[in-house]
Amino acid sequence: MSVRTSLLPAGLTLVGSIEGKGDLVIAGTVEGPIEVDGDLLIEEGGVVRGDVRAASLVIKGQLGGDASAKVSLRVEPSATVVGDVAAPRVNIVEGARVRGRVTMTGEPVVPPAVRRRRRGPEPVPATASAPATAAPVTPPPSVSASEDHAPKARRRRRRGARKPPPPTIPTVPRQKARRKDRTFEPAP
Repeated sequence: MSVRTSLLPAGLTLVGSIEGKGDLVIAGTVEGPIEVDGDLLIEEGGVVRGDVRAASLVIKGQLGGDASAKVSLRVEPSATVVGDVAAPRVNIVEGARVRGRVTMTGEPVVPPAVRRRRRGPEPVPATASAPATAAPVTPPPSVSASEDHAPKARRRRRRGARKPPPPTIPTVPRQKARRKDRTFEPAP
């Protein structure tokens, strides 16, 4: 049993929700939520006003609502998205317009060979012709606080250095307060 791709052609407006299995291509207008188990493609010129959920999502047109994908989500340069975007892999191409939060919900798929290299160096297998001999590993000498000479040297320099003089604050002689209105006479 093969799953077929459904198409909502340009010039057609659908008001209501869409749910189903299989792939869906939207070139017209949908006003309502969309939830499909397959791939969803909003073509250039296609408009969706509502939340969208699909396994894989490619947006080339306009989306006014939240977008969520199980595998990947791609926003093309001709797209305009107003709403939050969430998927394990999110690809927003330069020129696309997105207003909302972008959330990567999981780890992108990484080939197993790359994972091995990231974990650290691979062990070198020992050959049968040359037996592996391990040289004794000597730990680095421990340094205690009493053996540390760097702080003592600093203290010696400080003790031998001349102290700067205490700061001097200039003093201003006090003046008597003068009245500005000396011509004032009390009333009889």
